[in-house]
Amino acid sequence: MKSPEEVKAALEKVIDGVFDNIAKHNEHAWKQIGRCVYCDDCGERLYQGRIPKSHTNVVSGRKKPVEPASTTEMRARWNK
Repeated sequence: MKSPEEVKAALEKVIDGVFDNIAKHNEHAWKQIGRCVYCDDCGERLYQGRIPKSHTNVVSGRKKPVEPASTTEMRARWNK
């Protein structure tokens, strides 16, 4: 059986590893998909939770649909 100090040291090692992994993606754009947070640049799942308000590089989960060229041309012809 492990002592409380050994358990604490093991838990600190795991927590440090998680924070180190997330720190690699701090400059990247993050995306919230359901309960999980993903690095949009790498496609890697970072953790389960919410994106903190301190992380400002956030990608919206929904992308704006691309308008077909024919629609753009019609809008130009109709001055809309």
